[in-house]
Amino acid sequence: MISVLMPVYRTPMVFLERAILSVLGQTYGNWELLVVDDFSQDDDVRAVLTYYSALDSRVKYSVSPKNLGIAAATNLLLDRSNGEYIALLDHDDMLTRDALEAVVDEVSAESDVDLIYSGECKIDADDVVGDLFTKPDWSPSLLLNCMYTGHLSVYKTTTAKKAGGFDSRYDFSQDYDLALRVAELSPRVRHIEKVLYGWRMIPGSAAAGDKPTARKSNIAALQAAVDRRGLNGTAVALPTANRVKREVSLKREAVSIVVPSDNTHHIRETISSIIQNTAYPTYEIVVVTNSVIVAELQETTFAVPVKFVVFDDAYNFSAKCNTGALACSGRYIVFFNDDVRAVSPDWIESILEYLTMPDVGIVGPKLLYENGRVQHAGMVTGVRRLVGTAFHSYPSNSTAHYNFLQSVREVSLICGACLAISKKVFEQVGGFDAVNAGIAHSDVDLCFKVRQAGYTCVYTPYAEMIHIGHLSIGGMEKRAFKKDKADIYLMRRWGEYCARDPYFPKSMRDLLYIDSQEPFTYFPAHGNYEVESRDILIFSHDLSASGAPRIVLDMVRVLIAQGAFVLVVSPEDGPVRDEIIVAGGHVIIDPLALSGNVNITDLGKNFDIIIANTAICWPVVQQFSSFTRVVLYVHETELVEQLHRRQPKFRRALELSDSVLTGSALATAHLRRAGYTGSVTEVAYGVEEFPRNISQSPEKGVITISVLATIEPRKGQDLVIAAYRLLPDDVQDKTILRISGRCNDLKFYTLLKDLSDGNPGVYFEGSLDYDTYRRRLSDSDIIVCASRDDTLPLVSLDALAAGKILICSNQTGTAAYIENNVSGLVLRENTPECIRDALLEALVALTSQGFMGRNAIRVFRENFGTDAFKARFLKAVHY
Repeated sequence: MISVLMPVYRTPMVFLERAILSVLGQTYGNWELLVVDDFSQDDDVRAVLTYYSALDSRVKYSVSPKNLGIAAATNLLLDRSNGEYIALLDHDDMLTRDALEAVVDEVSAESDVDLIYSGECKIDADDVVGDLFTKPDWSPSLLLNCMYTGHLSVYKTTTAKKAGGFDSRYDFSQDYDLALRVAELSPRVRHIEKVLYGWRMIPGSAAAGDKPTARKSNIAALQAAVDRRGLNGTAVALPTANRVKREVSLKREAVSIVVPSDNTHHIRETISSIIQNTAYPTYEIVVVTNSVIVAELQETTFAVPVKFVVFDDAYNFSAKCNTGALACSGRYIVFFNDDVRAVSPDWIESILEYLTMPDVGIVGPKLLYENGRVQHAGMVTGVRRLVGTAFHSYPSNSTAHYNFLQSVREVSLICGACLAISKKVFEQVGGFDAVNAGIAHSDVDLCFKVRQAGYTCVYTPYAEMIHIGHLSIGGMEKRAFKKDKADIYLMRRWGEYCARDPYFPKSMRDLLYIDSQEPFTYFPAHGNYEVESRDILIFSHDLSASGAPRIVLDMVRVLIAQGAFVLVVSPEDGPVRDEIIVAGGHVIIDPLALSGNVNITDLGKNFDIIIANTAICWPVVQQFSSFTRVVLYVHETELVEQLHRRQPKFRRALELSDSVLTGSALATAHLRRAGYTGSVTEVAYGVEEFPRNISQSPEKGVITISVLATIEPRKGQDLVIAAYRLLPDDVQDKTILRISGRCNDLKFYTLLKDLSDGNPGVYFEGSLDYDTYRRRLSDSDIIVCASRDDTLPLVSLDALAAGKILICSNQTGTAAYIENNVSGLVLRENTPECIRDALLEALVALTSQGFMGRNAIRVFRENFGTDAFKARFLKAVHY
């Protein structure tokens, strides 16, 4: 049970009723609404509460004999609560209908949760939604800036009581005080990434900013938390956020600033900037550079200790920083690019405020471009290019999204241009990875290792720097292209970290991330990573349950079995995605996948092999042919001729492909008719064996004829329906025709329904998942493939594997493998009359004790087994 606690004091009737009704309307029913009238002395309030408590026994209402204040009144309700969890509802706010159901779902997913909180929005007097407040997952550092968990907050009842309940000293911020005290109990916290609460914004409300006393109690609650935790600091009320100002400079902790650079001018400028703009007294500068510059600068006198460390190896940012770290004498290390300039003199103190806190592993500052806009305010994942920057290019003083840019908060990672870490933690995680992340993503890998070790990464806006950008890597960008496996390494090792950012989840990303706003989702595979194996990128036009995406799945399985890392990129999601992930492949769903987008190029160009699956994916060939090996796998037939005639770039893509594969001789013939004269390798598909031969004389009374294909003219369902109607009545009486598949053409589907004309023997079924598809095929007696144009339909191969009687048009590639009237029936012409005749022959064949079915299985085993496909495919792609 969930106990909803709602203290009431002189609430406007209309809003009080809406609050109560929002609880009564919950889709989850096991709740109680505990209401206390905190001495409103208002007959209307009493009348409303009396009415609803009589209407629904779950509404329990009492009156306080005197005004207690919101904290004490809520404690009364807490003491009376019967629920395992308590939910806090202000007397004029509203819950969404699914709020409590969402909470219960979250509790069911992880038992023994102490705190659950959701997103919220502001609503006006007419319930019109205003500001959306989407939130990060549990972020204790952010909680020191503001009461971000806010609404809806649900506590385990025993946890709320253990923390001391609500304290009247902090009335109007009593919920903030409770959250801070619960945070000190090492709680299990769950974040529901939905907006479940409407915070009323009317004159006089806190949502409208009309309770100035709330800020005073807010700071008082924070100061109490600082004192309890022994943080040696002062809670300060800033215009944009709370700040815990700690006296870290009194400790005089030694700090080493590592500057990796091979440019004398930049080194001098950086040292000068640090000296001029650093108030902290106890630091050293460690410059890592080549021996020529060391010889030039080591006799120079500086106002602070400066060490010069020789690094004459080829440029490798990670190795350079690791070398510098070995020479550091400080307890804390700041990796500091030679294009960073300090702005705030207390930048070291501001960093140490959080770096010296328990469980904090890395801290980074606010980095600004020279024009004053944000270059870095913490980095994010779950975005295109795998990583990006929070609040990129926002004004430095932006108050966007409840002042998050101006708030200390946990982040997924910190930019390596200015990254602070304790030497102990740096050594514990093994420093930077000079092998797999020598230049690109060196900071990403380090931060992920630190998080994996149980520490957090924290952004602070109070250390402010100018980052000129990219001076540190000198002329690297001008060199000839060389594959950089850093992106692939991130996916291999840190896929789950890259896929979802707990501190910048999708609900925040969709509102705030401006660098690449189109939808993007990365689904990593699970399991161990292996960095030595080859990496393969496959493009698919979609991931539906149709034939071409299932061939992608087959390729993934083959490649994974060879030890490859496989990424599949598609503009459209579908059910095959989950199967690819189970098989060990990674998946990116990106509507820009086939658009030639530069972000896709930068990711894909570093793969060893790229496979463009289907002719539709031909733009991929031109996009990547100058970078890596590209294979075009063509499954279409007539479409190939159309593309060749109408699209000159398609012809060019064929020429640029390192290998052109087709699924059948039929597809090859269409390529030749189109005028393509280059090399073609036929790679016929493979399908799994069915567990048993089910092609026996049917014992049931009704014979099932099935067409299992997407609903579109190319698949010929109209011909089969017309043929079925031509069957004698007595044949129709003992048969059914089942049309199953995803609708790709609504107009054609309507035509099919009209053709069936209410015939009781014709059944329509929608899209099937793979398991259901296999059951339907197993339940069928006759499979008809009347495609007008189909290279090698997988349903025909499955029918052979299952020993079914297969009727196949001569316009499919499968027809070339079938001996008519022996292993199947091949239509002389793809007409209703020929299909009718074939159906009558098939009915006779069903009585032949499985003769045709056994021959069908033989054809399958000789040509279409998974082992045969594996051998053909690996040879064709030169794996």
